[in-house]
Amino acid sequence: MIYYMGLIGIAAFAITGVIAAGKKGMAIFSVVLLGVVTALGGGTLRDVIIDSGPAFWANDLLYLWIAVSASVITFFLIQHVRHALKLLLFVDAFGLSLFTVLATEKTLVLGFSEPVAVLMG
Repeated sequence: MIYYMGLIGIAAFAITGVIAAGKKGMAIFSVVLLGVVTALGGGTLRDVIIDSGPAFWANDLLYLWIAVSASVITFFLIQHVRHALKLLLFVDAFGLSLFTVLATEKTLVLGFSEPVAVLMG
């Protein structure tokens, strides 16, 4: 269940990154790159800080494929959304709530104290 929550969170943050970048009139490569960095960057930074080994997406490439796929799909669909800002706020809040739970849980599983888990969450 937690694994699938992580995949959904990755997609949510990729969508958020694309919506934010799409307003600037960038090319697809740049928008997808920003979507992927937005989706994977926070978890990568968390893994570096808590020294949990290779980044989570390096061990399971499905995370990377979900980020790229969600970014490409959003790039083409966002042109048809009237209220992109509302969508951005909703998807961002949804992804943030998922990643807060996942990061806190991962930090606790690795044996860190509760205050550290709260900071990483």
